[in-house]
Amino acid sequence: VVSEDALRRALERIDEAASAVWMRPSLMHSVREALDRPWVLDIDASIKPLYGRQAGAEVSYNPHKPGRPSHVVHTYWVGNLRLVLHAQLQSGKSHTPTHGLPGLKALLERLPRAQRPQLVRGDCAYGSDTVMRELEDLQQPYLFKLKQSAGVKKLVQRQWRQREWLDAGQG
Repeated sequence: VVSEDALRRALERIDEAASAVWMRPSLMHSVREALDRPWVLDIDASIKPLYGRQAGAEVSYNPHKPGRPSHVVHTYWVGNLRLVLHAQLQSGKSHTPTHGLPGLKALLERLPRAQRPQLVRGDCAYGSDTVMRELEDLQQPYLFKLKQSAGVKKLVQRQWRQREWLDAGQG
């Protein structure tokens, strides 16, 4: 078993771009069969509070430790398996979904059409015009929660009056 320090020293010697060229195809090879069945891609951004000095740490949105520097991890995984397909570590000021959008698009474009997710699922932060437009350009179905802003409530009320809703089996 390799110690944590030995692994860290070994990884410091590997060029980041060269490791990505090797790592991405290797990861996709290991999960290829799981993606042959219908699946959902879950996306999320997690704030990682930091202590001390670390590269890329910036003071920004940090719900657990306000005023502390942080990193953000944009993660993309197979929902029912909790199998991570890609993750991006960025500075604390890159917590919005638009900062993770290039990684999401790259992941979807690398997947063959037959292995793409049936659905991309995320919380209300992803329900922005920018993210939804990009996914629509890729012809990728998605499901995001919406912020219940005044405009969204008015739109739902207008649609409700038209009585063209279909029962989705949830009452």
